[in-house]
Amino acid sequence: MFVSFFHEYTSIQMILLTSVVFLTTALPLSMIQASVHDISGLELLDARWDWSEEDAMQLFKASGERGRDLYAQALKFYGVMFLFSYFLWGSFTLFYFLQKSEWRKVSLYAPLLMVTSDLLEDYCILALLTHYESNILTATQTHWIAKVGSTATLVKWFSIYFNIAILTLAALRFGWAYLTKKGSAGPSGKVKTELQKKAKQTKKQQ
Repeated sequence: MFVSFFHEYTSIQMILLTSVVFLTTALPLSMIQASVHDISGLELLDARWDWSEEDAMQLFKASGERGRDLYAQALKFYGVMFLFSYFLWGSFTLFYFLQKSEWRKVSLYAPLLMVTSDLLEDYCILALLTHYESNILTATQTHWIAKVGSTATLVKWFSIYFNIAILTLAALRFGWAYLTKKGSAGPSGKVKTELQKKAKQTKKQQ
C-alpha cells in the first residue's frame, strides 16, 4: 500500500505541487520560530543538536507567555503540516529520481525516518511545555521525556543530512542516466546503430 501509492502517483506535477505546499508551510513556521527566538534570545530546542531538561525550562522561562504560546502553535499546527508536506515531497522526489533502481522502494524510508524522529521530538517538547504551564509531571517523567526528546533531535539531524545526501545522489544518478540515454540517441548513437544493423545483415548474407 505504502509503495504502491507512490508508484501510481509519482510525477513531475506531484513533485511541483508538494514542493509548493512544503514551501508554503515552511514560511510561517520559520517566521514563528524566529519570533520565539527574538523574544527569548535563546536558540530553540529543535534547532539544537542536543538539549536537556534544564535547557528546556530556561527557554520556556525566557520566552514568556507569548513566546510559549507561539512555540506551542508552531509545534502543534505548522510543524505537523510542514512534516507531512516534506514527507510527500521527499518521497515523490526520491521515487521519481530512482526510477528502475533497486533502491527505489527503500528510499521512501529516508523521509519517513526524518518525519518520525521530528514528530517524537515535537511531542516531547510539547509535553515539557505543558508541564511548565501546569506542573502535571513528576521529576522522573520530565527527565526521561527530555532524554527521549533530545535523542529524537539527534536522530532528526542525522536523518536530515542523510536525506540531503540521498536526494543529491539520486538527482545526480538521474541526470547521468538522462544524459547517457540522450547521448546514445544522438547522431553518433544512430550511426552506431545503423552500422550494427548492416553488420548483422552482412553476416546473414554470408
